[in-house]
Parts: sequence; structure tokens; C-alpha cells
Amino acid sequence: MKAKGSGLIIRSARVARNMSQLDLAVASGLSLGCVSIAERSGRLSPRTAELFAAALGLPVRALRPKRANGLALPSKTNARAANAGV
Repeated sequence: MKAKGSGLIIRSARVARNMSQLDLAVASGLSLGCVSIAERSGRLSPRTAELFAAALGLPVRALRPKRANGLALPSKTNARAANAGV
């Protein structure tokens, strides 16, 4: 399965830093399985995104995929708030 969205960003940043998935797992405090699943699925909890970002030396917002117009995709939380009129 190919990496998607945030997973592709994580994988690209990891490879650019010459890190293996195991290196990223150790640096982030997450399991090897978590790294593998995150890279394949692109699904990250806010806490997992924080841990990956810190381990890769990136701001959390860098892990959010960009739309074609350059704007970050809304998070589920923000989308729910917008739909609720908050």
C-alpha cells in the first residue's frame, strides 16, 4: 500500500533524515507498528502527530497535507466546529 497524505509527509521527512522506521519509532516513543501504519494510512491522532513532528524536528502543521491551492486541509475537529456554526 502506498503512503497517503500525512503518511507520505512523514515518510519523506524520515527518509530525508536517513532514518529507518525503527529510528523514528525510537525517537518518537511510538511502536514500529504505529510508524508503519501511520505512513501507510496517513491517519494520525493529534498526540501522534505531535510526537512524530518532534522526532522529525518539524512543526505539527507540516504534517498536514496541503490542498492544491496551498491551504492545509481542515482537521476533523475544525470541520465539525465549522459545521456546527462555532
